[in-house]
Amino acid sequence: VDENDLLLDPINYINEAGNDYSVTDLMYFLSNVRLVSKNGVHHHDLGIYYVNYKDLSSLSIQIDSINPGFYDSISFDLGIDAARNLSGYLPNTIENINMAWPVGMGGGYHFLKFEGKFMDGTTPYGFAFHIGKSEMIIHYSLPLKKNLKLWNEKITLKHNVSEWFKNPLSYDFLIHEPYSMSKDSVMHVLQLNGADIFSL
Repeated sequence: VDENDLLLDPINYINEAGNDYSVTDLMYFLSNVRLVSKNGVHHHDLGIYYVNYKDLSSLSIQIDSINPGFYDSISFDLGIDAARNLSGYLPNTIENINMAWPVGMGGGYHFLKFEGKFMDGTTPYGFAFHIGKSEMIIHYSLPLKKNLKLWNEKITLKHNVSEWFKNPLSYDFLIHEPYSMSKDSVMHVLQLNGADIFSL
């Protein structure tokens, strides 16, 4: 959350609109990781990675078979591409089943579950930012400028929760919808706001 490590549950954060809020759950899929060099050589990883802030083992992703060299940028998606965002495509683990997007709403998987509480006066209410559907995938490309030469090279990717609430829309829970399921217009706002949540 900006420069601070995320702490789950306490209502101790303030978004750009001035809402006090907490985060109770944060999980999502990352996929289509690409490393690109100046001469066009790139590594494309086809893995689909589940990230859950409550599960430390999911916060580290291992990508194998990268050719040593200097890479200018890294790109990836939050979500799963249309060819693979199909109900039942992923193994039937508890995590993947819990991320399933309802078949009646198009099927496939949740790309993001970001949930918590916000204060309206002295009363806490829940919010749930859920993003799914292939057209809501979010693409990222970040400058890397890193020489990868050893088997255990590490890249630290930061996810700033604050960015979901601003730019281009200052998201105010007292004005805007606190739930995004089945609401394409809200998911689209989150897709736009989420365009700069990641940094290296």
